[in-house]
Amino acid sequence: MKKYTLIIICIILLLTGCKKTPITKNIECTLNNEVEGIKVNGKYEVIYTDKYVDKIILTEKYTVEKDYLIESIENTFDSLYQEGNNLKHYEYTRQTDGLTITSIVKLDYNKINIEALQKTNLPFKNTIKDGKVEANTLINSYKTNGAICKEINQN
Repeated sequence: MKKYTLIIICIILLLTGCKKTPITKNIECTLNNEVEGIKVNGKYEVIYTDKYVDKIILTEKYTVEKDYLIESIENTFDSLYQEGNNLKHYEYTRQTDGLTITSIVKLDYNKINIEALQKTNLPFKNTIKDGKVEANTLINSYKTNGAICKEINQN
């Protein structure tokens, strides 16, 4: 009887297969640079399951030596990211504090309307292929621009 039970269990496992548990990872890329009196500190967080991005959180902080640069940087951030604020599951905020301008973008690829995102001029639309974004593509683009990336623990 035990032999038949074991055979039945083996057959069930063969027919149904072993379901692989998805692995979610959180990668944080940081970029610190200074160009012509502008200090750039970027933090790019990529949360992904298996190989596809679930969410990104981009924090870019520019600190300038001359106040006449502030408006130009604010306009650059706004032209890059503001268009998406009419999309659900996309959030762009910008704050200026003295000579420091900070922009934060939060994008949930699992919930956002991908077709609507692709119709925008947002830089994120260029990473979408077949309705998804591969984590390695995004992470490698940050590394190409000089960011250092590491896996961080999720809480």
